[in-house]
Amino acid sequence: MIEIVVPEIRYRYRELLEQMFCLRYEICIEKWGWQVPTAQGGRDVDEFDNDEAVYMLLLSDDRQEVLGCCRFNPTTSPYMISKLWPESCDLQHPPSSAKVWEASRFVVASGLGSRDHYLELMWQLSTGMCEFCVSAGIEKIVWYTDPPFYRTIASVMDTEPLGRPAYNATDDKTYIPGISKPNSDGIRRSRANLKNPSMNLTVAMTPLGLSSVQLPFYLEKAA
Repeated sequence: MIEIVVPEIRYRYRELLEQMFCLRYEICIEKWGWQVPTAQGGRDVDEFDNDEAVYMLLLSDDRQEVLGCCRFNPTTSPYMISKLWPESCDLQHPPSSAKVWEASRFVVASGLGSRDHYLELMWQLSTGMCEFCVSAGIEKIVWYTDPPFYRTIASVMDTEPLGRPAYNATDDKTYIPGISKPNSDGIRRSRANLKNPSMNLTVAMTPLGLSSVQLPFYLEKAA
């Protein structure tokens, strides 16, 4: 089950968002070894968890557990790539457009079963992300990711680099800034990786209190 949390309805998701911050800490800080100075007390929170951030939550069927998440930030305000790593974009300038958003903190819980189950959850989150972007009028998303995940993204969405792969001394890893086009073809390719490609992930795609018609107008407020 995928649910989208826009700022206006965060109060309805307080407990689930707390789970999300803890999951991000477990994966990003403890497992991947990211250095985030503001991640403390078992919670991964940074300056981009701000009033404009939109969260995607992959939930268990009973809505009690966060199995995965992703964060979206508008590129019309400072975002991770434009503020923290602008020099990494040596092929294209970091974009700034109401139709282009940054996706970050794409995380799936570990230890929930087999690798096949992990990949199923990852592809559910990927599919939900594509479907949300298409329904919300987001034409492109930008990333800052490692080469293996860059290839995963490129396998389902038309993707090109904003810069060449570069070593990040803080995390002791190599990353690539990229830009992707979520569209109907991307949805089809992502769904093809699901055990049940026709499964309904969009039953809870529309945020509580906002209609699918209103979503593009909400995103335009960032312009």
